[in-house]
Formats: sequence, C-alpha cells, structure tokens
Amino acid sequence: MNRRFLLVGVVLALGLLVASGFVVGQPAVRVIQDGKQPDAQPPLPQLPSPRTVLPPAPSPPAETAPPRTSSTPSGVVPAPTAVQIDDSATPKTVEPQPEANAPTANPTGRQEPAVSLEWVGPPTIKLGQPATFQIVIKNVSTWPVRQTTVQSRIPQGVTVKATDPKPTSEGELMSWDLGVLEAQQEKRIDIVMVPDAKGRCTCEATVTFSASSSVQLQVQEPKLLLKVSGPERVLLGDPAATTLTVTNPGDSTADHVRIKATLSEGLEHSRGKEVEFEVGNLGPNESRSVELVCATKTAGDQKCDAVATAEGGLTSRDAAAFPVLQPKLELSMSGPSLRYLERQGTYVLHLVNTGNAPASNVTITEQVPQGFKFVSASAGGRQDYTTRTVSWFLGDLPPNQNREVQLQVLAVNIGEFKHLAVARAARGIQTEAEAETRVEGLSALQFELLDLEDPVEVGANCRYEIRVTNTGSKTETNIQVSCTVPEKMDFASAQGAGNCHYHADGKEVVFDPLAKLAPRADAVFRVNCKAKAPGDLRFKARIKADSLDEPVNKEESTRVYADQAQKSK
Repeated sequence: MNRRFLLVGVVLALGLLVASGFVVGQPAVRVIQDGKQPDAQPPLPQLPSPRTVLPPAPSPPAETAPPRTSSTPSGVVPAPTAVQIDDSATPKTVEPQPEANAPTANPTGRQEPAVSLEWVGPPTIKLGQPATFQIVIKNVSTWPVRQTTVQSRIPQGVTVKATDPKPTSEGELMSWDLGVLEAQQEKRIDIVMVPDAKGRCTCEATVTFSASSSVQLQVQEPKLLLKVSGPERVLLGDPAATTLTVTNPGDSTADHVRIKATLSEGLEHSRGKEVEFEVGNLGPNESRSVELVCATKTAGDQKCDAVATAEGGLTSRDAAAFPVLQPKLELSMSGPSLRYLERQGTYVLHLVNTGNAPASNVTITEQVPQGFKFVSASAGGRQDYTTRTVSWFLGDLPPNQNREVQLQVLAVNIGEFKHLAVARAARGIQTEAEAETRVEGLSALQFELLDLEDPVEVGANCRYEIRVTNTGSKTETNIQVSCTVPEKMDFASAQGAGNCHYHADGKEVVFDPLAKLAPRADAVFRVNCKAKAPGDLRFKARIKADSLDEPVNKEESTRVYADQAQKSK
C-alpha cells in the first residue's frame, strides 16, 4: 500500500522564516528523497498585491491580547513536493516531519487565520503511467478566510491529463479560486499527471487568501434624570425640605455626578443661594437622593432650581415651586374722640386675618389709660387690675375671617388719653391699633331765683336770692349776674357771692363777673328792694358764663298789697 506523502503548509512566524532563511513567495517546506535536491523551478508569478499572514509567536499564558479591529491582509503559503519518477515496481513514501517550532493551537483567543496546504500522492511514480495527486487545502483556524486561491505550476517532464475541479490556466500556471473557507473547512483538488521523463521533478502549489478581524463592541449610554420634589405648602418661619433625586436610567455608569441647587430670594441656606452636592458615580438604574432644608424668610411663591451634571456632558434639570403661606392680622379700633367726665365710652376692636394661612393662638390686649375706668368687656374679656389691661383669647382665626370685641369704660379724669390695643398670634405675628380720646368736664349751670317774702305790704322790704349752681364736671368761668327791679319797687341794697362787687344804674343792678365756679359748687347773690305800690310785680335776673352761648333769663312774681286803712285815706 502506498504511503501518502503529507506536506502541511502553515503560516509561520516572521522570526522563524528569517531564521530559516526563507523568503515570502518561496517554498516553506521541501521534501527531499534519497538525499537529492529537487530541480530548480522558476518562481511563481505574484498575485495582485498579495500579503503574507504570519502567525505571531506564542504569547505568555498570563497575557491576553487586545482585540484587533483592522483587516488581516491576504496570505501566501507555498507547498512543494519532490517526486522521484522511477520504473521500479516498489514505490517509496516519504512522510514530512514536523518542525520543532511548529505553531500550536491559539492560546490567546485572538483571531489568527491560518490555512494548511498539502500534497497527497505517491512519492514514486512510473514513467508514462498516470498518477493521481491531491492538493488538500484546509482552514485550520477558527475564523473564515476569503478569496482563497491555489496556484500550481506544471513541472517540466510532466503532462497534466485531468484536474477536478478545472483550473484557470495561464501557460504552465494553473489557478483555482476556492472562495471562502469556513473554519476547519477542507477542500481538495484532484490532479492526474503522466511523467514524460525519468528523474526527479518538483510539484509546487501556493495558496493565497485574505482574512479579516472583527470585534463586537457593546456601546452603552449613561443617562441622568433629575427629580426635584418640594413641600406642597409651608408656613412662613417653618423649614422647607426639598428632595433632589438623581437617577441613571442608562446602561452604563455615570461618572462624577454633581447636583447644584439655586434658591429663590425668599429661601435661605447656611451655604448661600447656590448649594452643590457631590453624588459620585452612579451605576445603571441607580438612584441617589439628597435633602436640602432651607429657612423660609419671605411669604409667597418660592422655587428651587436644580441641575445634575456628569462626565461626558450629561445634564438634567428640574425645579420645584411651592407657596410659603403667612397669616396676616389687621386690627382696627373705633371709639369716641371726646368724652365728658363721668360719661361712659364704648370701644370696638375689629380683627381680620388677611393672609393665606390660619392664625393660631390669637389674643387681643387693650391697655386702659389712666383717664378711664373699666366697666365691662364682651366675648369673655378679662381685666387685670394690676396691669390695667383687658385681654381676649380668640383661638384660631382662618384666612379671610374676622372677630370683633367691645370694651366699655368710664371717663374719670380730664385730659388726652390713648387707647392702645395689640393683637398677637403664634409665630411672632403681631399688629397694633390705637384710638385717642379727649376727656373734658361738662359745665352745667343751674340758675334759681327766689323771693324770700311774698306777699309784701306796701312800704315793706322784699328780698330776692339768686343761686347759681355748677352741677357739671367742669369749672365754670366768668359768671356774671344782673337784675332788673320792678317799676313799683325801689332798689335798696345788694350782696354778691364771694364779696363780689356790684353797681346799680336806675332799675339795673349788675354784679361783677365771678371768675370760677367749681363743679358742684354754688354762688348766691342777694338783692333788697322796697315795695312802693301794690300789684303783681315781676323781678327779673339773668346770668352769663363762658360756657353759655346766650344769657339765661328768669323772673320771680311778687304780690304787693296795701293796708285797708291806708286805702280809705
């Protein structure tokens, strides 16, 4: 049985080729029989722009080569065989021996295309008899190779009778285009040759191919999504807590994430109007939250704007707006601007919440001035005699609601007095109202005119008494009394109050003005007259004072009679 001659052409490392003295395009392996060199053959023509793929030297096991992204150039692998043409009946087979440094399986997982090329056939054939040879081409790598082409030159002294498949011939050069060889795929070319001369001839085949390298990259995208949530509402003075949550909805890590928050004018933080947070790296679908607690300084709509940033220009913005509510109290007081002594006055205190939040623990306190005395208070108002205050506790006062209380006082002193009321609520809310009242005394003169003798006999004296009383609360000034004596009487004498002088002018008697008349005091003026004739006589008196716009007049009727004896005469 003929032993097959096996020649494996593999892609060798560049260093091995240089060390062995081979050049690309020349035979990589030569099989020599009987110690004789094969006859020299003309070089094979070069294919268009062929490049040799040389396997790299084995890498250390601990290292892993990075993936290649560039295409691998075409490779050229020559595989010669020397055949002894003889008429001997016993064929001889020469088997190729593997080289000491032949490449082994790829330990790195890199894409290393390699194609083996071997001649299979008898090493010895008979002159003039056909012999069948095979060229076996195999992709020994784990990656497809393309544009696989095998070329073989017909040696001198040999006639090719048949091939399968048929080649493309150019003179003595035969070419087979095998296309794509998948990983570990093998193809064979059958050649039937007839030797024309005895001796040694060399059959040579060359394979060229192109290979590509590819790598699959998973492209991932980190993303940022910022959500700012604040309170629904907050009362002025209470802290406002805002939560800033940043999420990475992408499939890659977002690096060096930062959040920057900007506060509106009505919000304050110890680190200023702009507050920054270092979040760090954020993995896919990971979320982190920070809480920003601010002080509320101004009522109204407030806002927290925030932006999240990360490496690679990632940005996300969001904002939270919320109202800062504030109860606002307005207090008004109405009452008399003028009160007379010993007269009562009523003061009305009206309180309204004009804010947008309820006011809690509402109280009203009124300071009773020294010129007044507490009488009563509505709505459960209580007096503190020590501090001279009246207080009301109103509880909670909702927005746009009002309350009203009343205070009854008595004027006890003359002067200008100020009523001061203060409304207070929780959270330091306070408002004030005031009302000024002038307290004056009321002068009220009571004027009496009496005849001390009635009836009066003709020739007798008749005395009249004029009493002026100040029944008011104010001292009366410049009180002047004047009298008119009847025609049937003659003025005799007069006596003024407090040694007040007078002067008489005919029937008129006028007293000098009395400078002051204190409240509840009186002044008495007396006039003596002498009756001259009988009749119903009318004595008249009048008074003037600074508080009186017009004089006050009075008259007293006196009956004067005559004795019958005198009548008869």
